[in-house]
Amino acid sequence: MLIKCGVSVESESHKNKNIPCQDWNEISEHNGIIFAAVADGLSSSKHSDLAAKEATDFVIKFCSDKVTTDTVEDIIIAIIRESFEKTLEHIEQKVKEHAHELDEWDTTLCLAIFFDGNVYYGQAGDSGIIALRSDGNFERIVEIEDNENGYVEPLCRKENWAFGKYPHKVKSLMLVTDGIWGMLVPSLLKGQEHELDHSLLSYYLNNKGIDEYSQDALDEWFKADIASISPDHVNHDDKTMVIIIDTVAEFISQNDDYYKWPSKEKWNELMEAHEKELYPYRFQDTEMVETEVGLSEGNEVEIEQSVEKATDNKTKDKSLFGKMKKIFRA
Repeated sequence: MLIKCGVSVESESHKNKNIPCQDWNEISEHNGIIFAAVADGLSSSKHSDLAAKEATDFVIKFCSDKVTTDTVEDIIIAIIRESFEKTLEHIEQKVKEHAHELDEWDTTLCLAIFFDGNVYYGQAGDSGIIALRSDGNFERIVEIEDNENGYVEPLCRKENWAFGKYPHKVKSLMLVTDGIWGMLVPSLLKGQEHELDHSLLSYYLNNKGIDEYSQDALDEWFKADIASISPDHVNHDDKTMVIIIDTVAEFISQNDDYYKWPSKEKWNELMEAHEKELYPYRFQDTEMVETEVGLSEGNEVEIEQSVEKATDNKTKDKSLFGKMKKIFRA
């Protein structure tokens, strides 16, 4: 059984400014193949919401008309590449029909084609794909990356498109826009043995008993779940997530600890290390202060003031540290 759910939720900041949701997603199933796409319209583009919808709708229809389970690997990748070309042409035509400017329709686009445990993908911009492999490991198939200047590369930048086939068999996968990526790939886990939030990914991609629910019930659960995510846990952009699960695919589970959130002690350790890196002066003790000020005669007042300053900074740090911990699940 193939399970598929997708939702795009408008951010609170967009609601307050009366800006429509600039994310969009489309999912379709044809003869045992799942076609899924997400798009994130650039906030700097006036009609990016229209572009995101047109892009996901067109690319899904194009690929579902051409890809079958008998299509060979190289041809599937060629079809995905052609679909991006045709999608861009389609958007350019829509721009002309509306008498708009092309840069008013900038959007990203991320596509996944999934069947028999295989994932084929295409990407333009800063969306991501994460897979639960058949061996029980989570891995990024396509991850969010900005260009060297920190800007998003939209669909119109052909030189930055990426296409391919994921080399491992997959049990389930997730497509997300950048509005939710940081929750799945917390910055504080960077450089750790596991850089992804395995607990949260397991909740969505390895949810036992999920096949017992109807599609309508799944859609309602998924929409309510994503909509309820606190803004403290994500950036203030729109949020889009698509999940696809093959409930009958073979699966070798890792040990239970692999699917757990880091312990409270480990998370506190990471938080403190992060704080020390950003604000080293806040962790100065009185010995460090005295060394910096010096113990020459006549500077007792200066030493006392510096010690008070350091102590005050450490107190403030504890307060900030406490607030930051509440953002996560430490």
